[in-house]
Amino acid sequence: MTLRTVLTSNTFEQQRQTINLISSDVDTVQTGKLSQFASTTSAELAGVISDETGTGSLVFSTAPTFGGSVGATSYGARFSGSLAAVGSEQNRGLLVLGSTLSFTDSNLLLSGQTSVNSWAQLMLQNTSNGTGASSDYVVTRDNGTASTGYGDFGINSSGFTGGGAWGDAGGTYLYSTGGTLAMGTNDSYALKLFANSATNTSAGITINTDNTVTFAASSLKLGNTTLSQGVTGTITFPANAGTLALQTDTTYIGTTSVALNRASAALALTGISSVTGNTGTSTIALQTAATSGVASGAVTVQSGNAGGATSNSGNITIDVGTATGTTGSISIGTTNATAVNFPSGKTKVGNTTLTQGVSGTITFPGSTGTLALQTDTTYIGTTSVALNRSSAALALTGISSVTGDVGTSTIAVQTAVTSTASQASGAVTIQSGNATGTTSNSGNITIDVGTATGTAGSISIGTTNATAVNLPSAKTKVGNTTLTQGVSGTITFPASAGTLALQADTTYIGTTSVALNRTSATLALTGISSITGDTTGTITTAVKTADQSGASTNTGAITIQSGNAGGATSNSGDVTVDSGTATGTTGIVKIGLTNASDIQIGRTAAKLTFKSNPISTTSSGTSTTSFTVDASTTRYYANVSALTGTSITINVSNLLDGRDVVLYLRNTGSATGVTIAASTTTSGFANVNLAAGGGVSSVVSVSLAATSGTALVRVFNFAGTFGGSIQ
Repeated sequence: MTLRTVLTSNTFEQQRQTINLISSDVDTVQTGKLSQFASTTSAELAGVISDETGTGSLVFSTAPTFGGSVGATSYGARFSGSLAAVGSEQNRGLLVLGSTLSFTDSNLLLSGQTSVNSWAQLMLQNTSNGTGASSDYVVTRDNGTASTGYGDFGINSSGFTGGGAWGDAGGTYLYSTGGTLAMGTNDSYALKLFANSATNTSAGITINTDNTVTFAASSLKLGNTTLSQGVTGTITFPANAGTLALQTDTTYIGTTSVALNRASAALALTGISSVTGNTGTSTIALQTAATSGVASGAVTVQSGNAGGATSNSGNITIDVGTATGTTGSISIGTTNATAVNFPSGKTKVGNTTLTQGVSGTITFPGSTGTLALQTDTTYIGTTSVALNRSSAALALTGISSVTGDVGTSTIAVQTAVTSTASQASGAVTIQSGNATGTTSNSGNITIDVGTATGTAGSISIGTTNATAVNLPSAKTKVGNTTLTQGVSGTITFPASAGTLALQADTTYIGTTSVALNRTSATLALTGISSITGDTTGTITTAVKTADQSGASTNTGAITIQSGNAGGATSNSGDVTVDSGTATGTTGIVKIGLTNASDIQIGRTAAKLTFKSNPISTTSSGTSTTSFTVDASTTRYYANVSALTGTSITINVSNLLDGRDVVLYLRNTGSATGVTIAASTTTSGFANVNLAAGGGVSSVVSVSLAATSGTALVRVFNFAGTFGGSIQ
């Protein structure tokens, strides 16, 4: 009702009553609840709210569902806000999953906490099995984009076919783009890498707290070769096969023997014909080691002594190489030397010999010598070196040795260090000279350490910086064994020296040749003199053929036989089966106790066959009443007693086919009759017909006379028939 309607009412009283009713309704609206109104939809409610965000239905706190499409200007759901200032402590974030964290940290975007006696998970699954499908957690740096400056942890779909290092179907990966990838621990804990934790109980690779790397025993492979515990030194296997050197082997550098794994010590090289640097700007330095607190070693360049009659010692030539540009110069003592000494009367400048006291524009040291002129040519080995040559690589020839100084001097043969981008350093080649003459041999190369009263030095090849050490196939030896390309299997290096076996080698078990890396197959061993079990106690040695489970498939037979002796008057060996001696009870020899259906002894012409289980054990008693003899445990039984005159029965139990029992009966009492009964079990005994001799009627009992009555009764089961005899 509108105010206009009220004012146009007929009477004042009607107007007053109408206004009161309107006032009452207004009060009700102000104090009542939404339930007074008709049902209202979420869309209708949103229409009367001025600051709502999002679309769809109202959402309440218990198990809500947020839905929406993602577009250029829309979100499925968005939580907006700002993080606490840097340094402020928090235990929540813009989004909290579960409970509040039990600790505080700063700048939390999202936090989650629960307590469960199992694993707590944040799960991401991509249900597509497409060839390019994966599930990824990606972190991006401040200036990262969709293609650079990010790290990715993910898993490929079961149908992934992307290829490459990350392309395994169903494979999990972790990689970085646009920056390094660092993995490790932040405090004093090791980093462990392993595979198949269900089977392997230790890590395959462990990076220790001192950053050393430990490989699990027998888990380190070089190509197809597995290195096992006990390997010493560093060995890099080539892509093709070769022969490896052992720790105690000796190699030669020139004619100097160098033991492998020698300790660091000065080394005098002999027999070095040349030291050649790499092409380019490489520099070869011949100098002793730098020292601190002690004098450094001296460097001596000297030709060898010639002690033979009319023998001449070799010259020493120092010169620069030829050049299309400016040849290099030779500087002696120009930087650090306090004096350069040349001998008087022995030093030449060109063809002029300088003697002490010579004057000129050149100032000589206190001692005399002969100076070389700029245009002179000298020789290093057999290499001509022009004086005043410009810097250039120099190939030395005719160098017979390079000998370092005594003490701790070190001789380095290395190319020059380079620092220019994309410029590789020069290579170093050690090679004996080519021999092109008929039947001429090229010289050997020997690398070895010197002898020592203490520990000999070691030889390290590629242990620090090399990415590979390549040795030629079929030309590399470990001891006397040559390694060839295609070697596989496991090679265990001994702590001490030894010879390794190759895949194609043949070894012998007894006199049977067994090729290494043979496939599984039956093997007939010959020349085996004995087979001895383990020494650890109750180990059982079994000689048996393989089990069979296929229908109508028999297992193999076992034959124990001494060898045939075909020579005239030659005898074949015996076959002996026996238990060993013992300080306690010796063992029992058992044949066919469990499963055998028949035991046969002897040749066809004189065959003795025991059906079932023949028993040869003895027993005795003194019973004056009926008793039982067990044929399964006793074959000979003696009963000597003083019978009372009352007849007794002797029952023979378990008398199976092929068994017999011999009873010795002696009576020292009154005359008594003894009945003999038998059964194949332990019950149901039947009287046995006994042969009394001379073809007379059989009897079922034997009479023992008083005082000294004696009888020998044999009871047997012959093909299911009980019988016996009396003696």
